[in-house]
Amino acid sequence: LLENQNNAASLSVVENTTDNELMLAWISQPQQNGGRSCVAKCSGASGNHTVTYGQNEYISNQNQQQSKICYNSVDNKYVYVFKNNDQSGKLSLCCGTPSGTSGTAGRATSWTTYQNFFTGSGSRCDVAYDATAQRYLIVYADASFWGTQILYKQNGNDVTNDGAASHYDTTSNVTNNVHNGVINIAGGKFAIVYPRAQSHGMSIIRQLT
Repeated sequence: LLENQNNAASLSVVENTTDNELMLAWISQPQQNGGRSCVAKCSGASGNHTVTYGQNEYISNQNQQQSKICYNSVDNKYVYVFKNNDQSGKLSLCCGTPSGTSGTAGRATSWTTYQNFFTGSGSRCDVAYDATAQRYLIVYADASFWGTQILYKQNGNDVTNDGAASHYDTTSNVTNNVHNGVINIAGGKFAIVYPRAQSHGMSIIRQLT
């Protein structure tokens, strides 16, 4: 048992297609709302799988909420984004590198110290990676609740921003009722989905060149 069901929030799961395993990330309420991660790998015949879990470890011990994670298949890395309550609601990220032998209890992930990608009071962040453009796209609501996006790129075991943030919607609150989000379509293309007011769902396609 990784975490009692009453004590975990913001569970995210992504597939590591390089090592054929799953990365689980969540916020642990008993651990001061810190982010935690663990890899899981299935083995055995279909319908009778055995699951081996790696190390259950901190991503960041900052008090956080609204976390998301994505996988970089080119560099075999993860990026984890979250609202940082210990930093007055700034939005932060950590970059993870797998270590140890996949499929064993010693499998671990080395996480960088958090860095802030938005220094105001933001919310509802999400992240996706495109292997063709080799860029992460992070979306979030800024202090005015406007939809905002920023690109990041891999830089060794960490990431750096690739240009300034820009808005994708400045006409409405993009946090009404549901979480805005971003998914990778492939070929340098992302889909951003978000609520507009309380009765409309919107989507935007962003093509990186």
